[in-house]
Amino acid sequence: MENAGKTTFLALLYSLLRRGQSIPNYRFAGSYTLPGWELLAGFLTFKDGSNMVSFPPHTSRNAGRVPGLLHLALKDETDKLLDVVFADAPGEWFNEWRVNEQAKNAEGAAWVHHYGDGFLLFADCQELAGAACGEARANIQMVANRLVVNLGARPLGLVWAKSDVENKRPAMREKIQAHIRGKDPQHYQEFAVSVNRDQVQWHEQVLEAVGWLLDTIRHEPSQPQPAVPRTDTDDLFLLRRSVLV
Repeated sequence: MENAGKTTFLALLYSLLRRGQSIPNYRFAGSYTLPGWELLAGFLTFKDGSNMVSFPPHTSRNAGRVPGLLHLALKDETDKLLDVVFADAPGEWFNEWRVNEQAKNAEGAAWVHHYGDGFLLFADCQELAGAACGEARANIQMVANRLVVNLGARPLGLVWAKSDVENKRPAMREKIQAHIRGKDPQHYQEFAVSVNRDQVQWHEQVLEAVGWLLDTIRHEPSQPQPAVPRTDTDDLFLLRRSVLV
């Protein structure tokens, strides 16, 4: 859902990599979207003469990111290069999608669900501790219901975002856990994250969540990649391009 901490998660992931930390079993090897990562991470970065940081702005459906795709090149322990793409999608898409998967404004969410190799579902601990906790719980469960359709072997992780917020209503979280586990996803795990620095394990679980996704995806049979069309051309520039099959 919107404001659950998805964009902040990505900003924190990149901030940790930028500081030299690594995803378990993977190390940073580059990116085609460094300006995009830096834009997000800049909100979590101390400015000169100030010790104040902020959060990335809300990703609205009118933000020009449909969805925003952020790329990381990673190398595993055998030096194999992996290209990973993260979708920074507006929460409003999933709000529409949970109610009506055919809704016009839900097309982006349906696209992410169709093409995604793995998913992280964010549960806002702040919302779950507030007065509207019942509605928040129902919304998360409805999104989960959509995600598990044709999920197959694709991993689904539940991320407890803003975990520094006191868990005043443990029953809310327990009902979400039971609901998702009742759907029996083949690969499921939970992670607790926060930008708060008081407990370092919250930052570590940001890295662990991504590492778990990658490990799970790589050990499952991959979907066939689309064929690269072959064309003849007299263009001298294009003739220099090679395609590895």
